[in-house]
Amino acid sequence: EKDGGDMEEDRHFTGLGRRELLTFPLLATLVAEAHGNEPTQVASAATPVPPNPSPDELRIIHDSDMAQEVFKFFWAGYNCAETGLGVSLRFLQKPDDLVWMAAGFGGGLGQKDLCGFLTSGIMAIGLYAGTLNVERKEAVRISTQLARSYWSWWTTLAPHHCSDIQQGRNCSNVCTRVGCLAMAKLEELLKEHASAA
Repeated sequence: EKDGGDMEEDRHFTGLGRRELLTFPLLATLVAEAHGNEPTQVASAATPVPPNPSPDELRIIHDSDMAQEVFKFFWAGYNCAETGLGVSLRFLQKPDDLVWMAAGFGGGLGQKDLCGFLTSGIMAIGLYAGTLNVERKEAVRISTQLARSYWSWWTTLAPHHCSDIQQGRNCSNVCTRVGCLAMAKLEELLKEHASAA
C-alpha cells in the first residue's frame, strides 16, 4: 500500500467517450421530473466555472476529510478520476490499488467528456453500496438513490463534461475546486446514509 507521500508520479491515461449518445442535462431533468422533484438548475456550459472557491466553499473544503485528500492525489500526478476514486477508497478503507479502475476515466474519458470527479463519485457510491450488509437488490436501490442525489447536486456545481468545465483554460485550479467540492459532497452523502442505516 502507498501512503500519501509515495504515490506514483505523472501517469496519463486515455479512454473512449460517447458524447453523441449522452444527453445528461436533459436526462437529469427528466429523472427529477419523473420522481416528482423540481428539475434542478443545470450549470450552463456557456457560463465559466469559477476557478477559485468562494469563502463558503473554502469552509466546506476545510471541514471535509475527503476534500483534503484531493490535494494529496491530484498534485501527485493522479488524474481526476483516479483522484476521486483514490480518495474514496481511503475513506471506505479499501485497497489503494483499486484506483486503477478509474485510470481510463481521467480527463473526461480521455476525450474531455464526462468529468472524472463525476464518474469516480458514482463508482465510489457503487462500491459503498456493495459493501453494505444488505441484499443485492437493496444495495442497487441504495446506489441508485445516492447516485441520483450526487448527480442532481453536480448539476448545480458544474457542467458534466470536461470541455465545458475547462473551456480551454488550464484545469489545475478549476479542476481542483470542482474535485474538492465533489469529494466533500460525496463524503456528506455517504455519512448521511451510514448514520441513517
